[in-house]
Amino acid sequence: MFLTRALHFVLIQSVCIYKCQARCESYSWTQWTLCVDNLQEYRVREVQDVDACTGGLPPCNVSSAEYRVYQCSIPQTDVDVTIQTIRSEILSIEPNVTAVAVHVSRGSATDRLSMSKYYQAAYGSNLLQDLSEAFPIIATDCWASLIGGTTDHVTKSLKRSILLEESDRASTLLITNGNEEIQRIQQQYKLDTGESLDQALVQRFSGDEENVLRSLASAQRNENGVVKAENVESDTYNLRQAVFSSDVSELLRLLGAQDKTHLNDVFNQYKITYGRWIQYHIKRKIVGNVQASFLNIADYITDEAKFCAVKLFFALGLATDTTLDEEAVETTLVDCAKVNLCQTVLKYREIYNRNLADDIEAHYHGTCAQLLVPLANMEEEM
Repeated sequence: MFLTRALHFVLIQSVCIYKCQARCESYSWTQWTLCVDNLQEYRVREVQDVDACTGGLPPCNVSSAEYRVYQCSIPQTDVDVTIQTIRSEILSIEPNVTAVAVHVSRGSATDRLSMSKYYQAAYGSNLLQDLSEAFPIIATDCWASLIGGTTDHVTKSLKRSILLEESDRASTLLITNGNEEIQRIQQQYKLDTGESLDQALVQRFSGDEENVLRSLASAQRNENGVVKAENVESDTYNLRQAVFSSDVSELLRLLGAQDKTHLNDVFNQYKITYGRWIQYHIKRKIVGNVQASFLNIADYITDEAKFCAVKLFFALGLATDTTLDEEAVETTLVDCAKVNLCQTVLKYREIYNRNLADDIEAHYHGTCAQLLVPLANMEEEM
């Protein structure tokens, strides 16, 4: 049962006063306390350095405490156990990068941001800094992309894709992130470039291509997770009509804004009803650069692990007429960690009959190699 903040402070003060009154000598007393409840998360540090017998400030006076308050985002989860495991590994004589990578990469980007904040609250130090010191061979940016919810990494890649007007790459980066993550990307993009993400898309893309990317970058997708059979049936029919009439606006309404769980059911129903996956008809009925963006949406929602595996294969330059793109390897693998990296590794082997870790080790030589290889071995660690 969680304590209220006020009661928690009273208990701390009572213990503190008791400890101070128990002896008459000059000393320092410090206590760190972490409290997490459904409303707030906060950490309390009380430090007292006085002579308990000769006066001065009252022993362990609460007014001398240092309070740090954090907005609660991780109520009643096992994140504390994960953080304890990571902390234990960091402090060990020979920290194991694979063990840390497995734990750090678990959960969504939001979960990983919460872990980073919880670590700060629990131990009074920065997780990124501690990881960088424990594993100096791995570039700090690599850890930052993993524990930072991929925001910095995705924003960097997105800036490059927009500058080069690569709508396929831009849509890949956007579809793999939820509304909350997109909002963080919007903020980071504005901070880095001085212009909004939406403005950048308007300036460098046009027509249907622009509309699709702006929709994906709007952070307005329905995420209620509610699926109703009657809506699945009607949207399946509407999707069929939109594809066969090449109605990009209607396709965008369906694919760009609907809940992903709902769309997955729609795609499955489409296959049952019409005998083909939606991708088959998109390739034949939708033309221009916008086709790639719609295929990215459909591929990711249909099978996230397969989507990630295919993107990694292409990023490694192993597909016909492709070359190694180290940035895409880094971004895709880190981004897929929030999907289910174990499933991605298995899917990669299933599709290509190859080992992802071996391919990364053989073809990728960037600064994140020491982190990416353990991540690609995820199936053996979980």
